[in-house]
Amino acid sequence: STGILTSSSTSTVKLTGDGANETIGASGGGITFYNLQVGVGSLTQNRTYSTTTITVTNVLTIGPTSGSYTATLNINSGNTVTLSGTGTPLVLNDNGLGLTTGIIGNALGIVNYTGNGATVVTGATYYNLQVGNAVTQTGSRTYTLGADTSVAGVLTIGSNTNNNGYLQTLDASSKTLTLSGTGTPFVINTYGAFTASSSTVA
Repeated sequence: STGILTSSSTSTVKLTGDGANETIGASGGGITFYNLQVGVGSLTQNRTYSTTTITVTNVLTIGPTSGSYTATLNINSGNTVTLSGTGTPLVLNDNGLGLTTGIIGNALGIVNYTGNGATVVTGATYYNLQVGNAVTQTGSRTYTLGADTSVAGVLTIGSNTNNNGYLQTLDASSKTLTLSGTGTPFVINTYGAFTASSSTVA
């Protein structure tokens, strides 16, 4: 059978299931959410969710705000989670007692921040991270690291497609950016730029 999910401009989809091997998206990918919340319910053990290609236009939230268990979102290899919201479009919850309960998993997919305005890149461990790799921006934009960040695969900034010459910049601020990938772990495309500020790149 064929189904269509229509997510309105202000809707929130919550995945609160406490089961195993829950998958978001469809085999063809391309589902768009406004707010998506993953693993925000009461968990009885650490849970892992997987996703195909999706877009979240406002905020993606992962993990419960209480308890001692975590929710991990794995992005399947060959798939991309596009975060097109501005501000802080990715929230990794904690339990208020020092445990980060929301985790981006180490699957081989991509997280791409494409906000059309000032955007904070949430401090986390990513596999492949892209910043501003789109042509939807209506001007040059700056994406700023919100906390120390690690990239195990490839960090890519900007696009190779000309969008009125707009430049998309990653500002590392005062954070530590750790690139542990092999080969070419840091790619600055034609319309990308990197501002080191007082950061440390390791």
